[in-house]
Amino acid sequence: MRFCHAPKLGSVLGLALVVTVFAAPPSASAADYAMVRSYQQAPQTVLNRDGGPWAHLDLMTMSVEQLQSHVQSYTVDGQPFDVGPMRLVHTYICLNPVGIEYTACSATNPNPKPISAEDVRKIDDALAKALQARIKIVLRFAYNHGPGDDAPLDVILQDIQSLAPLVQKYKPIIYAMNQGFIGFWGEGHDSTYGNNTQSNMQQIMQAEQVAFGDATFMLNRQPANILSWELGSTPYWGIHDDHYATAEDAGTWISHPWDNGKWTSDELKSFAAERSDIIPFSGEVGGLDPTTQNCAAFDAYSTRLHLNMINIGFHMDFLASQSCYPSLMNKVGPAIALTRASLDKPFLQGSTSTLTLNFRNTGYSRLFSPKPMYFVLVDADGNPVDSSIFVPVRVPFDLRQLAAVNGQGSTSVEIAMPRTVHSGSRYQAALWIPDADEQLARLPEYNYLLNNAGVPDPRTGLNILFPMNF
Repeated sequence: MRFCHAPKLGSVLGLALVVTVFAAPPSASAADYAMVRSYQQAPQTVLNRDGGPWAHLDLMTMSVEQLQSHVQSYTVDGQPFDVGPMRLVHTYICLNPVGIEYTACSATNPNPKPISAEDVRKIDDALAKALQARIKIVLRFAYNHGPGDDAPLDVILQDIQSLAPLVQKYKPIIYAMNQGFIGFWGEGHDSTYGNNTQSNMQQIMQAEQVAFGDATFMLNRQPANILSWELGSTPYWGIHDDHYATAEDAGTWISHPWDNGKWTSDELKSFAAERSDIIPFSGEVGGLDPTTQNCAAFDAYSTRLHLNMINIGFHMDFLASQSCYPSLMNKVGPAIALTRASLDKPFLQGSTSTLTLNFRNTGYSRLFSPKPMYFVLVDADGNPVDSSIFVPVRVPFDLRQLAAVNGQGSTSVEIAMPRTVHSGSRYQAALWIPDADEQLARLPEYNYLLNNAGVPDPRTGLNILFPMNF
């Protein structure tokens, strides 16, 4: 993969950096010029699009500018605490009727019929705005917003087929997708057309698995559904808990009535703890519960369930009233930071040095999406150096291998310095971590930023390691 469409990096040069690598004089020992630099964790989590805090935003009615600039604000200990602009957004798309703001979704559906070609076009236009806004989304289709009608089984199955091409088309920016469709809010309960029955739920869930395939991470409200009806032997479904951190999470941790209590609450939580280390676990606090939403309890619960993402705009006032709130939110999702970088000898024209990088993940979850990583050089004007001078070097490390909570890992890579560097040249060494999708890899906004102070530059999408002066 080439380092293409690189942004201007002029602002990067203003970062406070503490190490400079100089060319050694001929009489010096290479060991005398070895370099070691330590890095600090960011005081507030650097937002990415692979987990972390999210907010409900409406793709149908909001502008691209509104979608890309939304900030969620709280007051913690009398001080403002802002999260944003949001890079991960949860969005409902109303199917009754299509084209309106999701909270206005109709409560009645007396003459249900499958969505039309015009409806599909409207949804296509809405999803296109997410790409223009450079965000990723957690997607849910629903027929109501709150108590209200869903649709008959045959209509839902037809709608799934009509929507599948759109899900495939926009899969690069759909981080995850809720099962949706059934019942109030698409949460899978209280279906007015009998869809929260054993037969209908199984058919809908399996139809989605077949239609949407590997387009995105699919999330189901109830672990019992996954244990009962997941197709194949490869784990496919993750969990979205619509009533996170409340008493038994309002039905998340129960078996079906027709199972006669086949799984206990703790067995379902244990399954969720295992599955959430493979596929993202998402949560939305459903109401006030001081016993589960105090600092220690919420932290322990989220650690066990590898909380990858959470709605920070709903029922968070009690959590936000506690001084631990910023630190808890900083741990949602992966929080991967560089802890140390070292060179075994200085860069000299035509020489080779070994760069060793150490990483640590302090987030509740691991990273689930592949992220190629490259060592790059940028010049004093903020531009990647021409490939005739230096070609980006692939760093042989998969950030997904860093376990949740305190996963650590390191890698080394040989960096060959070209002979065409002139004395007095000034560069910055950086890590470029693009999205694995070829289209998004060309967009710096989708690059992965490390959770460090003074390292990530959101404007350019690069992680600055140190200056290099020759």
